[in-house]
Amino acid sequence: ETLLATAPYCIAVLKGRELRYTLTNPAYEAMTGVGADMVGRTYRDLFPDLAAAGAEARLLRVLETGEPWIIDQYLPA
Repeated sequence: ETLLATAPYCIAVLKGRELRYTLTNPAYEAMTGVGADMVGRTYRDLFPDLAAAGAEARLLRVLETGEPWIIDQYLPA
């Protein structure tokens, strides 16, 4: 967990079909602008516009297939 917290790249772990955050590191929190209050909340709760625009479906596909989705930069809707 310490390694993930200090990594210079963005890391977030989401769980289940509801896409609930179980881990975020400071780089991810800074990139999204949400801050450290992400764990325990769902992707849709935090990013309703992005979820509706297709990001939620894409994340669910990653969970279902294991196919990676690499995001070059965060683009808020």
